[in-house]
Amino acid sequence: MLRRVAEIDIHKKVSMVDAATVSGEASDAAVERKIEYESRRFGAALPEAPPGASSL
Repeated sequence: MLRRVAEIDIHKKVSMVDAATVSGEASDAAVERKIEYESRRFGAALPEAPPGASSL
């Protein structure tokens, strides 16, 4: 069975996305699982412009 879990964390200047992929096989004796994590970081705000600068 394959499962995916994701989280999005948003702050003023940074956004983070974390995801985990869980795969596993269940048998009578035990459960074997493999977990893979992935994390990405994104800028969430434009840099501040100096006073007097025009914005597009």
